[in-house]
Amino acid sequence: MRPFVFDSHTHSQYSPDADTDLREMCEYAIAHGIDGFCVTDHCDCNHDRPEQEARMAACRQEVQQLREEYRGRLLLCYGMELAQQNFDPAIVARIYGSFEGDFMIGSMHRADNQPDFSVIDFSTIEFEPLLEKYYHELLETAQINKLDILAHITYPLRYAGAERLAGMDLHKYDDITDEIFRTLIQNGKGIEINVSGLRQPYGKPFPTGEYLKRFHDLGGEIVTIGSDAHFPQHVGANFADGVAILKAAGFDHYCYFVERKPRYVDI
Repeated sequence: MRPFVFDSHTHSQYSPDADTDLREMCEYAIAHGIDGFCVTDHCDCNHDRPEQEARMAACRQEVQQLREEYRGRLLLCYGMELAQQNFDPAIVARIYGSFEGDFMIGSMHRADNQPDFSVIDFSTIEFEPLLEKYYHELLETAQINKLDILAHITYPLRYAGAERLAGMDLHKYDDITDEIFRTLIQNGKGIEINVSGLRQPYGKPFPTGEYLKRFHDLGGEIVTIGSDAHFPQHVGANFADGVAILKAAGFDHYCYFVERKPRYVDI
């Protein structure tokens, strides 16, 4: 018997980096045997843009409408990816304090006041010092504790390039990643396995099984599976791969959230 399939990380037209119709996402999910997904559009804390909150309010309203329309066929949840939380505590307090949804993702896409890792020219900026700064800012995000899970840990590695990665000793960051994991575990929070890298040239999830096993061995229990879909056809993508990687790391379940409470699914 296959497990309940729930994708905890997707983006719709209410996200600044996507143009994906929510109804199309729902129809695709139903047609492809996906039991549910959570819409987690971007809301960034490194700038104060009122239109972000207007977008999120509109997203929440449409999710509520579609949730009722598809009830019994699809579990549709409303969430948010609240990124760069360490940049401005006032923005975090305002947005998090008024959040009424199922699931809150915390994440980092940049570090040390640099642009998003996805657009940096690493021929002009050293990668490893920025990666170390990223992990320290990720720890700050975990300590702020305005989240349910911390997303796509190891995100910058996607942009390092194969040659640079081959020459790096990633174990020198083990102490800081362990501290991130311990902070999350002590606060009753979790991480995700973001499988988007499996459908991209990087070819790996964020994080890889090695990190997931370490999280498990430290006592971590809450892990969600997210496609990071920005198109309907990516909703639920590589879900089975995520399950297999979690099993290999020692987990017998994954989680998804409804009304900010984790639900555990046996795998």
